[in-house]
Amino acid sequence: MAGAPWREEWDRQADDWVELTTDDPFYELLNKPAFIDLVPEPGALTLDVGCGEGRLGRELAARGHRVVGVDGASSLARRASRATPPLPVAVGDASCLPVRTGVADLAICFMVLMDVEALEACVVELARVLAPGGVVCTAILHPIITSGLFIPDDPNRTFYMGEYRAPMRHVLDSERPNGTVFKLRVEHRPIEDYSRAFEAAGLTITALREPRPSDDLVAQHPQFANFQRVPTFLHVRAERRTAYADGPVNDDQ
Repeated sequence: MAGAPWREEWDRQADDWVELTTDDPFYELLNKPAFIDLVPEPGALTLDVGCGEGRLGRELAARGHRVVGVDGASSLARRASRATPPLPVAVGDASCLPVRTGVADLAICFMVLMDVEALEACVVELARVLAPGGVVCTAILHPIITSGLFIPDDPNRTFYMGEYRAPMRHVLDSERPNGTVFKLRVEHRPIEDYSRAFEAAGLTITALREPRPSDDLVAQHPQFANFQRVPTFLHVRAERRTAYADGPVNDDQ
């Protein structure tokens, strides 16, 4: 998922991650449906970079995509390969994918880029594996959310905007019902940093979305109300218009 320094941590936390993401309403009711709306129709190959336990890859496979996953945590890759239905998965870092240049017409990178340390290298790899005309779709925590917070118990739902411009690493501890602590490491970056990484990799951004909960969704699930005012996710679709010309990074795999 993230990068070499955190692989062991993700391996240790794999069971807690699966528990944390099972029946997650923010994924099922907001993030996933909005992201899938951005994804093109199935083509020859969809590469799921940072596939985790494979929940999104399985969803796309059910919709006709031929999906191959890659994840840096071997324990999560095993879960994806042994799930029902199983996904073909390789273990590899997002900054050096074990995939040939230009083989995919679609690469997805769902809730991964805000975890990685080497953003530019990871985006270059996403571009490298795409054929000309290929598309990459990414989702991250919105940089507004990673730079601020809602004031607790405030009936006006006031959001405090902190330091937005400066990148910063958040380490968030979430205590699980079994008493263990799940550790999330999220790198806050302003939107411009992501845009510049895409530009440098030769990717043209063609769509940008900030999923907003509907009034009906908020009526059924009041925990979504804050995010009608402040976006919690950012989705980007970009296209490789030309063949990869900067030299293959990992073409002998």
